Amino acid sequence: MSFVEANYTLEILIESYQNPTHQALSLANFREGCCDLDAALPCKPCDNAFKLCIREETTGMVEGSCSLAELTTTLIAEEDDDLVFSMGDNIGNLSNPLTVSGDEWPVSGTH
Repeated sequence: MSFVEANYTLEILIESYQNPTHQALSLANFREGCCDLDAALPCKPCDNAFKLCIREETTGMVEGSCSLAELTTTLIAEEDDDLVFSMGDNIGNLSNPLTVSGDEWPVSGTH
């Protein structure tokens, strides 16, 4: 096996986001999962922002370090859980597509 290092630019196009139950997994044991202050079901739509973890290796949804980049948006939309994005849109404070660049992308292969 040989190893090669190369510069890289990774573009990530975000197309849409949906949260039809209007619930946050992190609030499952608090306010019945509702994002807003009321705990009445059905929940009201949430205020959304994204935290994106970009890594080289495949892991579970939240496990592992963000070895390539960690990107966080500002507030995207208030009380809207059905979002559609296009190329060139701003997603909070980030432009779509998101761009991650670096000096070394580890590439491996066989002879």
